[in-house]
Amino acid sequence: MTSSVALSKHDKSIIPLDVAELVVAYKKISHKQMRDMPFYNPELDVEAIGFDDYLGDTLGVMISPWFLNLVLLPHTDNKRAQVSQISVGEKIALAMPSGKFDFIKADIEDVGSFLTCSLLSPVFELTSQNLAQETAEASLEVILTYPESEHEQQAESQALSRRDIITGMRAKVKARNKTSDVWSQQSS
Repeated sequence: MTSSVALSKHDKSIIPLDVAELVVAYKKISHKQMRDMPFYNPELDVEAIGFDDYLGDTLGVMISPWFLNLVLLPHTDNKRAQVSQISVGEKIALAMPSGKFDFIKADIEDVGSFLTCSLLSPVFELTSQNLAQETAEASLEVILTYPESEHEQQAESQALSRRDIITGMRAKVKARNKTSDVWSQQSS
């Protein structure tokens, strides 16, 4: 049986304990090592968004005051073996539904080894925790969506620019917010 905890008011799902341990570890790093760095955004807090099963592993987005990262926690024997054979900081390309992404191996005491892909760093463009949460959710949606047209399928084989993904996600968030604004104006 997998232990689980609820992590945030924003994400009501129950997630594996190793994700909670990752949040705790990043909070410690945030308070002890990163707080005084020039790239630290004090408007943001460490939070795990959308972590769920992905082909037997756990995939989601980690928000911190200094990055927005796609994180894959290896659980399958195949992925653990793959991760164990590379060095910390070494790149590995992983195919996601929307294309290939370069992940690097990370290792944090009390958490272990995992793979991380920077989506945005630094994160000064994320002016609130709510915007960071919406961007993280939109990131996952874009990354985990298979292309629909032949043109999109050709683009799938090319590595995507992280900036392009973030720009596309911001457009989705803005469109979603405009729709909400229109709806609330019509309801009044």
